[in-house]
Amino acid sequence: MEGIGAFWKPKNITSFSSLKIIKSFLKEEKIGHGGTLDPFAEGILVFAIRKKYTKKLEKILKDSEKEYLAKIILGSVSTTDDLKGEIIKIKVKKIPQKEEILNTLKFFEGEILQIPPKFSAIKIKGKRSYILARKGEDFKLKPRKVFIKKIELINYSFPELEIKIICGSGVYIRSLAKDIGEKLWVGAYLKELIRERINDFQKEVALEIEDLKNNFLELEILISGRVQRVGFRAFSKILAFRYKIFGFSENLSDGKVRILAQGGIENLNNFLEEIKKGTPLSKIEDTFVKILKPKIIFNEFKIKL
Repeated sequence: MEGIGAFWKPKNITSFSSLKIIKSFLKEEKIGHGGTLDPFAEGILVFAIRKKYTKKLEKILKDSEKEYLAKIILGSVSTTDDLKGEIIKIKVKKIPQKEEILNTLKFFEGEILQIPPKFSAIKIKGKRSYILARKGEDFKLKPRKVFIKKIELINYSFPELEIKIICGSGVYIRSLAKDIGEKLWVGAYLKELIRERINDFQKEVALEIEDLKNNFLELEILISGRVQRVGFRAFSKILAFRYKIFGFSENLSDGKVRILAQGGIENLNNFLEEIKKGTPLSKIEDTFVKILKPKIIFNEFKIKL
């Protein structure tokens, strides 16, 4: 298998453990991921299989847009800025009202300076900052420029604040929660976090553990080169019949062929390898593969006109 896909990381497992799960089912060793999620969080974890795609992943995630749903507790602070740290209650003199909440959220929209949490994977002189923080070492992290496109108030009933954040890369939601609490003079920490989207990867296309267990996935394959008017779609249908693949193939206006292929992992692997070889009259310049959760289940393989 090869390509870029998204996995819906459950709560209470690490991003690294998620990769191990994907590896065990897809039987691939060279898998990378971007945008680590804390163990208590859930949501989209984008992964790439094989070197060609891990390189593409770096470019995709560099300027990516992310969407989070966060629950924040006001009136308390945490030593780790989230529910996993030591929670310390703050004596709140005045409970923030909705209008004050809205104004505060607006303050953090746009380009801002943000200090990353000490319990993060940022390196300081070659060592991860969370390792130094666990040892109780004293150090400071420099503020970084980050971009927050929008913060939407979903629900507020003191002490719980629920917000949706659309932002660029490098934003720490734990730090945002802490900063919101400081701005309101009540303190705050992050209680729950769901990463709902990275670019066009969202839950409806993200693989879950059950999809892997059921051994039924979807590949979106884009093939460029001399692939139109050379019998390529008919060739894909013959291969689909051979490997029990469902879906369709179609010509795109930019000269590419798009194939949506559904089936078992081993059959999809075999189908993809044959597709990459092409027909005698075709000349394949490049292929790009997305590994997805099937949204619509097909019961045959069609050639779209």
